[in-house]
Amino acid sequence: MATYHFVAASQHFLCQEERAPLQETLAERRRNYRDRGKEIDFWFLAHCHFFGAFKSWQW
Repeated sequence: MATYHFVAASQHFLCQEERAPLQETLAERRRNYRDRGKEIDFWFLAHCHFFGAFKSWQW
């Protein structure tokens, strides 16, 4: 079974509070992966409906 990790942040934080624009950060990450010959292993999801599944979890 695969293990997945995720980071969650508000749209305001990602698009306005961060020093580097999100689009620039993602482009740099893709370029870095390409230069290293590494397969893309991350996604950017704007509307994550799966978060509703965590409401019943006990952390």
